[in-house]
Amino acid sequence: MSSLLSQTELSISNLILDPHNPRFEKSFSDIVIPSGDVWADNVQKGILGRFSITENHSNGEDVTNIEILYKSILSTGFQTIDKIVVMELAEASGKYLVVEGNRRVASLKTIQTRYEDELDPFDRSQGREEKSSLISSLESITCQLLNTEGLSPSEIDHRVRIILGLRHHGSLLEWNPLPKAQNIYKEYMRQLDSAEFRWSGRLGNDVGDKLSISGSKVKASLEAYIAFCQLQKSGAKPKKDHFSLVKEMVTKRVLFTHQFLEKTRSTFELDELSLERIEKLCSFKIGKRVY
Repeated sequence: MSSLLSQTELSISNLILDPHNPRFEKSFSDIVIPSGDVWADNVQKGILGRFSITENHSNGEDVTNIEILYKSILSTGFQTIDKIVVMELAEASGKYLVVEGNRRVASLKTIQTRYEDELDPFDRSQGREEKSSLISSLESITCQLLNTEGLSPSEIDHRVRIILGLRHHGSLLEWNPLPKAQNIYKEYMRQLDSAEFRWSGRLGNDVGDKLSISGSKVKASLEAYIAFCQLQKSGAKPKKDHFSLVKEMVTKRVLFTHQFLEKTRSTFELDELSLERIEKLCSFKIGKRVY
């Protein structure tokens, strides 16, 4: 891994949040970046708005909670033990896309924004004075720069996937179940090179090798992710924290053995009756959780 990365000091203002962050259920670029200019101020503000520093979310949008990170940095400053990974954007001189560490960068940018706008806890002169040294210390941070010189887009993409796979599908810093499964699905479909999903045990093992997990975990995640997407399309409206429950159900072989649930072996798609049964048990629409 050392051959892939080098250390560098970068300004927070030059770090670009990734719209394809796997923590987002839907690619943010599909909504606000028709031109692909991810570094544009309005685009970056929109992506930063997807993160939240409050515990409760009144809307149903896909957001990532950074409350703990935000408060920790306010209290003790930014800890550089686990460095942020970036790569240079060829299209925007001096700008660097965040490959790994979007939540930490979002926390830093949120603190800077609230300071500039004189919002809590920077809305009183005393509070601003007390935090002035903190703000100064956050102007630049040490990052790990991904070496992309002379590489093709596919080779760069491969290096990014190596980093994300080792960190988030191993034991270092796992994603939550839904974004983790979504990333597995994207990697599988990328290697399948087809618009239509078809299960292949060989390909599942190949994906597992790349992401440092077993082929059986790849299969279980794909089964759950496909079922979750079906439920969303059916109008059941499952929430992100229902994903583990859906996964628990669709990976229980006994439910298929006794024909409580039915699915197509090659596509993992559930039939309508199975979707209705899962929806009825989970009560997605009324917000009741069954654990």
